Amino acid sequence: MIRQTLIALAILGAFACAPVAQNDDDVRSGVTELVQRWSDAGEALDWDAVADTYADVESFVWIEQGEARYTSRGAILDGLDRARSMSASIRNDVSDIVVTPLSDDAAAFRAHYLLTVSAEGFSVNSEGVLSGVAIREGGTWRFLQGSFSEQPHEIRGQP
Repeated sequence: MIRQTLIALAILGAFACAPVAQNDDDVRSGVTELVQRWSDAGEALDWDAVADTYADVESFVWIEQGEARYTSRGAILDGLDRARSMSASIRNDVSDIVVTPLSDDAAAFRAHYLLTVSAEGFSVNSEGVLSGVAIREGGTWRFLQGSFSEQPHEIRGQP
C-alpha cells in the first residue's frame, strides 16, 4: 500500500511540475488579430489604437530598413505623436500571416505587407515581410519586437 501511494504521489508530482498545455490555436488567433488590428488602425489613422499594439517593456524594439528605428515604446509613441499632426493617407495591407506559438504568452510571427503612405510633401511605398515577436501583456497581445524587411525591387518584379 505504501508503495502504491508513493507511485501515485510521484505521478501527481510529475503532472504538477509539467508545463500547462498551451492552446496553440488561441495563440495563433490572438497574434493574427494583433497584426490585423495594427494594420487596420494605421489605415484608419487611429493613433491610439496603433499605440496599443506595442508592448510596454524594456526589451521593445522596432526595426526598419535593417536599423533599430525605435528602441523603446516611448520612442515609437513619440513618432506616433508627430504623425497625429499630419494629414496623411495610409494603405497598409497585411496577408499570409503565419504565427508560431512559443508559449501561452509569446509567439513569433511573419506576414507579407504592402504599405503606402502619402502625407504633406512626401510619400512612402514599401513591400516585404513584417516579422517579429508578440507577447501577451495584461491579457492583450502586443508587439515586443517588429521588423520590416523590404523586398528588393528585382524580387518584387518592379523597376
